[in-house]
Amino acid sequence: MRKFILSLVVAVCLSLTAAPYFASAHEGGPHVRLVHLAKGVAEVDVYFNHQKVAEAAAYGVTTPYLPVEGYELMVSLVPHGGKMEEALNKEPFTFTFKEGDGGHYTLVTLMGEALEVVMLPADGAPVETMSHEGHEGDMGMPASGEASGGNLKISGGFARATTSGMSGHSGMGAMGKVSAAYMMIMNSGSTPDKLIKVEGSADAVYELHESKIENDVAKMIPVEGGIEIPASGMAELKPGGLHIMMMELKEDLAPGDTLSLTLTFESGTVITVDVPVKQP
Repeated sequence: MRKFILSLVVAVCLSLTAAPYFASAHEGGPHVRLVHLAKGVAEVDVYFNHQKVAEAAAYGVTTPYLPVEGYELMVSLVPHGGKMEEALNKEPFTFTFKEGDGGHYTLVTLMGEALEVVMLPADGAPVETMSHEGHEGDMGMPASGEASGGNLKISGGFARATTSGMSGHSGMGAMGKVSAAYMMIMNSGSTPDKLIKVEGSADAVYELHESKIENDVAKMIPVEGGIEIPASGMAELKPGGLHIMMMELKEDLAPGDTLSLTLTFESGTVITVDVPVKQP
């Protein structure tokens, strides 16, 4: 089962603040750039298939698109100036492309329980064009908390076990049994999208909320108009920030349960994702 608990993640840096670029350009074949968003991880040298392709990539840096030789990509991240055997990931992150794929892709480094590297779908292409070895369930089915549709991909989804209101949050006491769901939503398209509606398998009232601190009091504020997913970027729904609020739940959500959520986006894309329930 994939462990994918995301820490602080910001929108993908598209300014192309570039680390030095060593690999020579080639005709055809996939090209991949890397966005370093693993907060707390110092500058890294980037290796593709055991060859250094960029160095001194700092937090927030986006490399240029780097050519990949062949159709399998093994990615290693090494502390700047270090050796391959000192890689931060003991085993290379491995991605497989379809033969003849000439697309351009974006890798994002994240820091949860361990260092993670996520491959976004091909720029402007449906997410089904890519597979990531080791990050899918049996027989190619998405892992729990993951789903995709159109230019959108959901990952790291989970819901909190039921609580009766949330202490310290204005107005929560009148909401009965409540829960919240969190996830990362990535958009590979060239235009922004918005999450505008959520429904679920649990009998509850579903709303899009954001947690804010006002006058030293934490408040849950409904998000008007939906949650924007930037073009070629991502939105993070996380504790203490944007989230899917579930109120007036008729039944408890217990750790180990699975909740099915159906997300509707402004573009017309509808994605259903199964998320595990975890203890707050």
